[in-house]
Amino acid sequence: MFYLDMNSLSKGFVMLKIRHQARGLICLFCLCVYGLGRGQAHAATYYVNDTNLAGDVYCSVVGNTTNSGTNAASPKATLQEIIDAFTLTGGDIVYIDTGIYTDSAAFYSEGGSAGSYLLIQGSTNYSAGGSVINSGGGVVIYMYASSYIAFSDLTISGGSDGFGSRFAGYIHSTRIVFRENTIGARDEASGGWRFDECLFINNSSRGAQANVDWAWKNCVFYNNPTHIYVPYSMAIITNE
Repeated sequence: MFYLDMNSLSKGFVMLKIRHQARGLICLFCLCVYGLGRGQAHAATYYVNDTNLAGDVYCSVVGNTTNSGTNAASPKATLQEIIDAFTLTGGDIVYIDTGIYTDSAAFYSEGGSAGSYLLIQGSTNYSAGGSVINSGGGVVIYMYASSYIAFSDLTISGGSDGFGSRFAGYIHSTRIVFRENTIGARDEASGGWRFDECLFINNSSRGAQANVDWAWKNCVFYNNPTHIYVPYSMAIITNE
């Protein structure tokens, strides 16, 4: 039996030669290593923190651009820094600790699969304010060709769109507050979005602008001029 550390390999081909000690047999294996370029391997955990430890639940130190982002004692300062440094795939989790973050984030061809979502997890310390991403303009979190991403326990505010996307299907949001954007969540040319226990509040134009097959369950819409705008498709709204 032998073990091969996949994290130590670069993209390309690896030739393995294995000799049986008793019989003298030699077996050759050609291993193709693909897609391990930047960042770490599949099913990794990453950390983001602001500049103080008040109310934190995940990190033991403050965030910094020079940190690795790969453990609670070395968090990056923004979600975008994690996206830039690593290839995020299904099964990975990015923990964003308590605090206010003023940088937007953009996913391009990141995400998971139907059975394994990429999870962006905010703070569950609501009494301390939770995790707030307020970009101060533009799209707060943009997704292009990035599907099967789950977001939990975040406040998304201050943008032209809170969530904006194109060709980004199967985005699941749980306990997300879309607050004081122009449009809380808007998508083009995607489908399969789900919102569970989310709040759309004080967005200046629309709470949500849906594309194809969006669904809301146990959500609240308050003080948006238009709560849900569905120009071309089907929307499903349930409260249980």
